[in-house]
Amino acid sequence: MTTQILLQDVHLLDLLLLVMKKKICVIHGPNLNLLGKRETNIYGIDTLEFINLEIDIMFNFFDKVKVWQLSPGENAEYLEKFYKNSRIFIGWGKIGDLSNIQNLNKDVIKNLKNLIREKYSKEYENKDPTKASRMLINFSKNMNIGDIVILKKGTSKVIGICKVIGKYEYLNDVFSDYNHSRKVEFLWYNLEGIDVKDVSLVIYALEKLNWDKFAKIFERISKNERRFFCH
Repeated sequence: MTTQILLQDVHLLDLLLLVMKKKICVIHGPNLNLLGKRETNIYGIDTLEFINLEIDIMFNFFDKVKVWQLSPGENAEYLEKFYKNSRIFIGWGKIGDLSNIQNLNKDVIKNLKNLIREKYSKEYENKDPTKASRMLINFSKNMNIGDIVILKKGTSKVIGICKVIGKYEYLNDVFSDYNHSRKVEFLWYNLEGIDVKDVSLVIYALEKLNWDKFAKIFERISKNERRFFCH
């Protein structure tokens, strides 16, 4: 049954589109212009115009919502902390709160890179901080409420799926230096994980994931799990 693989708060058609990722042609049958007007006790009160609007909204879902891949620490060591706190976190906490950054420009990015070099001098003595700065900017500025986050273990396993429900926050009382945080709702969680070696996830902590790869991941999970069990 399709209902067994539904993620919380995600529309059925959205999920079918994610799995199928095919071009879909919507063909209206005869007399649909009478929907909502004739025999509403049988066919309901939704009009054809309303149904067309719902279809437009569902297809626009892919343009508005981003998918991210995130590592909950090295070898997923902080996954349970993520789950228990209903939050996602990312490191480089020593650089401080990023809430005050308003306009991203070359000078801001340059200053952020210099701050990473300063606060993590040993790690970045001979290492370019560009990726770290980009991940911090993505986490604090480019990730939005409603986005989907895939939690991964290394590059071969997916161990969680969650939806962002909170804005960026800098927390003081945290583990390690994972001060950068967002509130999330867990949709699926499995410590053992699902193998996704063929999807080609990135090595580093945070990056966007395209919808085609997410469709493969979702399909793999739906085949291996009889139901999604987060409540």
